Amino acid sequence: MWDILLRADVKPVAGTSLEGSGLPMYMKSLRWALAVMAVFLAVSAVAIVALASRAGIRCRPCPRGWMWSEEHCYYVSTEAQAWEASQAFCSAHQATLPLLSHTQDFLSRYPVTKYSWVAARRGPQGWHWMDGAPLSPPLLPEEEEDQTELKCGGLEGGKLVALDCASPRPWVCAKGTK
Repeated sequence: MWDILLRADVKPVAGTSLEGSGLPMYMKSLRWALAVMAVFLAVSAVAIVALASRAGIRCRPCPRGWMWSEEHCYYVSTEAQAWEASQAFCSAHQATLPLLSHTQDFLSRYPVTKYSWVAARRGPQGWHWMDGAPLSPPLLPEEEEDQTELKCGGLEGGKLVALDCASPRPWVCAKGTK
């Protein structure tokens, strides 16, 4: 039927008209339906982009071999090294040994990290984090007065202790993603 309606040489049968066929109404409805669908798709695309950006969906910016957790990247070593070598490894990767202030949850989840180096050292003014902040009294390692050579902080069973900096231990590197 449509091919007959589109041909110019076809004349309507007596008593009928092409206007009554509903074609103009059908075309008008089709145009409206297409316009509504286009608007719906555009609004949907904008909504998806807005929701995705607000929800924080993005790629994880950690290097290969590092883990993502709570806006930080972590490297968990599979070998043991002295404190200085561990900190040097982390520094070479724009990271540090962990500061307990923002890594405690991560460190509590992995058994190897409960016996690793942390970014704490004893200096002339006492114990401090590598970022310069002093350790709060509840975190200060328990130590004997004759153990002043133990100048590096590490974890023993998840508790901060004073250790010999030259002793080999596993380590964790932590770095922010911003």
